[in-house]
Order: sequence, then C-alpha cells, then structure tokens
Amino acid sequence: MLFKVKNIALLIPICITGITVLNGCKKEDKPGPVTGPATNTEINTWIKDSLDRYYYWADKLPANTNTNLEPIPYFNSIINSADRFSFITLPGTGSSLTATSRSKYGFDYLIFTEPASNRVLGLITLVMNTSPAKGAGLRRGQYFTKINGTLLTETNIDALKEQLLSQNSVKLSLATVEGDEVKETGAANITAGETFEQTAVQGVFTAGSKKIAYLFLTGYVDADREAYLTVFADYKAAGVTDMILDLRYNSGGDVSAAAAMCSMLAPGITGATPFIEYRGNKNAGTRKETFSVAATVNNGPAFTSLQQHNLNLSKLYVLTTGATASAAELMINNLKPYMTIVQIGQATRGKDEASIAIT
Repeated sequence: MLFKVKNIALLIPICITGITVLNGCKKEDKPGPVTGPATNTEINTWIKDSLDRYYYWADKLPANTNTNLEPIPYFNSIINSADRFSFITLPGTGSSLTATSRSKYGFDYLIFTEPASNRVLGLITLVMNTSPAKGAGLRRGQYFTKINGTLLTETNIDALKEQLLSQNSVKLSLATVEGDEVKETGAANITAGETFEQTAVQGVFTAGSKKIAYLFLTGYVDADREAYLTVFADYKAAGVTDMILDLRYNSGGDVSAAAAMCSMLAPGITGATPFIEYRGNKNAGTRKETFSVAATVNNGPAFTSLQQHNLNLSKLYVLTTGATASAAELMINNLKPYMTIVQIGQATRGKDEASIAIT
C-alpha cells in the first residue's frame, strides 16, 4: 500500500508473522478437515492469496510460481524488487527478516579508522536499556578491536559483521584510545536474547536566557502517548523556549504516536489539519486522516489534551542518522509546514513505507 504526506510518497508493504492453513483452501473455498501438517504448497498458496489481496504491488506479482519451494524462499522469490521491507516469519522455522545487532543483542555500532592510531576500530553508538548487551556491561562510547577474537581490518569488516549476526553469541574485545595508542581493556561476551524498547530520555537545561528541552526516542509507540502528555507538561511548566529532538536511532513505529507528538510541538495545527493520506492497491483504495484522527486512534489522548500541552515552538532541532526512518521521517516532514526544522547529522534512511501484519 502507498500513503502520501505532502510531497512525500509512502509505500506500505506487508509483514506476514505467522501461518495458519486449513487444508490449503483459498479464502472463498469451504475448508475441509485438517489431516496433518500443512504442506509447502498449501502454505505458499496462502501466502500468494494474501499478497494478491493486500500487497501494494499485487498487480505485479508473477502469474506462475513454484509453490513446491520452502515458504521463506518462495516468499522472497515473488515479492517485488522495489520492496525493501516486507518479511515473513514462520513459527519454528525462522524469518526472512534480516537480523541486526540491535534486534539480536541490543546494541548499535559503527566501524571506522581511528585517525591518531590509524587502527580500524568499532564504536558502540547505542545500548538498549533492557537488552543482553546492557546485561553484559556494554555501554555507549566504548571502542572494540576484535569480533570473536579476530582483529578488525579494512578487508574483513563485512565478513565479521555477517559472523556477528549469524551466530547466537558474540565476543567483543573492548579497548580505550589514549593519544595514538589503543589499549585492550577486556571483553564483553553477549548472548542473543530479547530486547525491549528503549526508555525515552528527557530533560531541560539552560543556556543563557534559553530553556532548552531535550528528548531522545528510539521508536514511536502508541501506548506512550499518555506519557508524552506528562513530559510536555513538564516542558511547558519549565518555560521551554527551544527543543532538541534526538532521533538518531529512531527506526519509526506507530503513526499515531508521531501525530500526537507533532500536535504538541508546532503552532498552527488544528484537529482538522490534514496529516496523512494512505494509498493502497486497488483493493485498499485511499484513506485520509487529519491530525486529530491520526493522533487519537485506538483510544489515544483527546486532541484537546494534546493541544493544551502544545509548546508552540517556532523552531525544532532534530538529530538524525542513517538509522532514522519511517514514522520519524514522517514526523520531520509533517512539521516543516508549521515550524523551522534544523536537521543536524546524517541524511535519514528514506523509509517511506509502513506495514500491516497478516497472520
């Protein structure tokens, strides 16, 4: 599906998270009795039927497919080449979603050549609060020289990254940089496990006559909208004049949460102000939502409550990296007509797609 905001086109692919098949029957057929585990053909028929109904590129799906393939290879073989984000997960058999160091271990990192020592080093850029990485003692700002005992070089970076993601544990050799000398200080042994969303970090500091709010978010969650009211009430009580929104590691999330936060930042936004237009395939059609509708969907705070906490700022400073994506980018673009956005950092990912889950 595709949705459009101002001049930004957004595509909505799908996320298939589980498989339940009754004898491989299509939706319009009457299911027969379940006689055993679903076959690849039955599962793949269900996948193709679901794509035909919901997929943005449904009209470009191949007419003839090899339904004898394993389901994950089958799914990967028929999705559109323009689709960067759709994935499928089959219980007990894995996923077509590419793992990341954050999803497996709870940390982000970058590899660079340290100029003083001319050594290739890793740098931890983010550690999620409730994650295996945090439990192993990893923290933002640490350097590492080796992955699983192998020294980082310019030629083996890709292989070591793949190794980190293909295994269920990783050993990082930690180090400090003192002048032009790199000293190893120990190791962090991290076992893959469940990582929960990072708690937001917020505060207010003073610079001259300015009261500056700071807010760090790694994602937008609809359940956090009530918490936003508390945070923005504190900002308002402190007399905030400027704000820094840290979206460097924000991969997106719920559109309603992004709409709610927009509604508490900029002047000129009303409940009837257009916020988003969703465009799907021929089955889904088009749907438009105002700020009020988008921000309050699924029992969110009343739009009048959001407006009471509006900071009415004329300028917003936004920190971004290549990991900033989806609803975070949507928020940045949707604030530009109402306030000055000063973007500091790298270009964002360019993920103009949202998703629906089909189970």
